Amino acid sequence: MLIRGLRIGSIKEFIDLTLKSKELDPYFIGRSRGVQVTKPFLQKSKYWNDLLNRLEEKKEKCRMASYILLNLPKEDQIKYEKNLKHLIKMIQTGKTVKKYNWIEFYFGPERRQYAIAGFPYKNITTETRNELISDITSSLKKKNNIRGFLVIGYNLDSIYYPYSMMVGSIETNFFDSLN
Repeated sequence: MLIRGLRIGSIKEFIDLTLKSKELDPYFIGRSRGVQVTKPFLQKSKYWNDLLNRLEEKKEKCRMASYILLNLPKEDQIKYEKNLKHLIKMIQTGKTVKKYNWIEFYFGPERRQYAIAGFPYKNITTETRNELISDITSSLKKKNNIRGFLVIGYNLDSIYYPYSMMVGSIETNFFDSLN
């Protein structure tokens, strides 16, 4: 019998599990047979790995942020970084149309999306920065079905790699019916 989906409670959508375990089978089968097999790992860009390592140093304070970041596939990590670098270059050369700018990146299935906003800034006070972050979070919350978001700030006046500040929020009702 081939299982092509999983039904949980009243969720009307099916999760396709076909062949997903095939990515992990060689590791577990080889290990049980005493064969040396390289352990599979989540692919991440260098920058994404650096973000997650920095969050890990902060321990429990950043589990929510790590959860959101770990849901972004490597291809999308690279797109985010590319768009962020482009915006930073525009800000540094004074070629932006608006005074304050950020990028919004949405990912995940349409009914359960997450968002990451990249907010590079320079020459602003902490008060102004916080007001802008409030505007960004309001913008992210307006999109329907957002389950969580991060705003990652980059102070271009100083060097804080891989980011200067981060705020976010996450919904914890993972198994709601989405009606």
